[in-house]
Amino acid sequence: MTDGEKNDVKDEIGKENPDLPKGTEVEVDDKGNATITYPDGSKDTIPGSDLVRQSKDADKITPKVPDTKVPVADPSHLTDSEKDQVKTNVTDANKDNFPDGSQVTVGDDGTATVTYPDGSKDTIPGSDLVRQSKDADKITPKVPDTKVPVADPSHLTD
Repeated sequence: MTDGEKNDVKDEIGKENPDLPKGTEVEVDDKGNATITYPDGSKDTIPGSDLVRQSKDADKITPKVPDTKVPVADPSHLTDSEKDQVKTNVTDANKDNFPDGSQVTVGDDGTATVTYPDGSKDTIPGSDLVRQSKDADKITPKVPDTKVPVADPSHLTD
């Protein structure tokens, strides 16, 4: 174990045991075993198997949230095509982030679940991926075939 990992174990023990007497020492060995030495010299040991586990893909990867939310008719009940768009957006945003073999599934509320090759998972809430559609999302105004003549078009901008 690295010193950082050992410190993480010490921190977790401290969080779970806030009432340890002042002056209590916690030492973690290379196998993750923790020895707690109390101020009076007595000791407790917590085996590493209770404190550490092999890291998984989900521990090492933080999925990136796409820059653009998918406009949907009903954020609680996405259509299959809306789910497909969410999946595409998540996959595209993470093309250099997810290991080969990662799978993205999208729930009815737009929540995306990423399942990595080792079976671990990450979840991105639907509220980060979809939004209620607006009229402008549904309507594309048609441009008339004929332009309207104006006296001074120099002040118009494209």
